[in-house]
Amino acid sequence: MNFGLKGPNGETFELIELTTKAIVEGPYAEIQFIQTYKNPLAHAVETKFHFPRTETSIFYKFEALFRNQIIVGKILEKETAKKMYEWNKERGNTVAYSERNQVTPDVMNIKVGNIPAYETIQIIFSIIQPLDIIVNKFYELKLPVVLTERYSPASVNQ
Repeated sequence: MNFGLKGPNGETFELIELTTKAIVEGPYAEIQFIQTYKNPLAHAVETKFHFPRTETSIFYKFEALFRNQIIVGKILEKETAKKMYEWNKERGNTVAYSERNQVTPDVMNIKVGNIPAYETIQIIFSIIQPLDIIVNKFYELKLPVVLTERYSPASVNQ
């Protein structure tokens, strides 16, 4: 199964690195997912992909790094965020937008617009996950060990 981003004609974006980190503090864990991709196309593209979250987790942070620049996610009113995304995308800026999937609320949707040609981009997103207590005083942390087709990157628009 191929988990890389898909180009407009089915080209596969190279998944250079996929890392998961967890920082546990008491009954909570910050789980950080780091994905590094390379745009193999000779033009900038808009990507769409999805990632899982549990019903109890909170989407905490989003960053995209490329060309020594950092895009930091900000929580805004949904319509304002969409307008800012489209405004920046139309001007050729690399920009990101995220929202919870309305049909499957355990999935977050992320768009990253204008990934430059042949450029490497690192996507970092974090969730805060409450931990279950097991065996009286121990906490249980479950991490997804494999990406499934449901959560893997979905599509790319030119």
